Amino acid sequence: MIAKEENVCDLCTFLEADMTIHPDILLGASSVLSDRLKSCTIAFLYTYPTLLTKLIPILSELMKKGNLRLVGTLTYHLPSENADVAQKDEEHDIQIYSKVEAII
Repeated sequence: MIAKEENVCDLCTFLEADMTIHPDILLGASSVLSDRLKSCTIAFLYTYPTLLTKLIPILSELMKKGNLRLVGTLTYHLPSENADVAQKDEEHDIQIYSKVEAII
């Protein structure tokens, strides 16, 4: 695990969940993950575009109702109509977003 190699395990929390579930269910009062998800401040994603677009609704809700402040992507990036790029690293193909919004 990179966090262990970089000696930052005490600064990070890793959650494993099916994030394609509707945000109302994941963030609902009866969800065991609700508080933990809402406390996330940064999400870093390395996933194929088909899954990445399915994550837009939950990322949008976490930015509105939770503490999520930044989303980072590597290689595959969010569509420009759904996200505001705050920073780009062309050399490493990383993008940091300050806003993610689900367009209905």
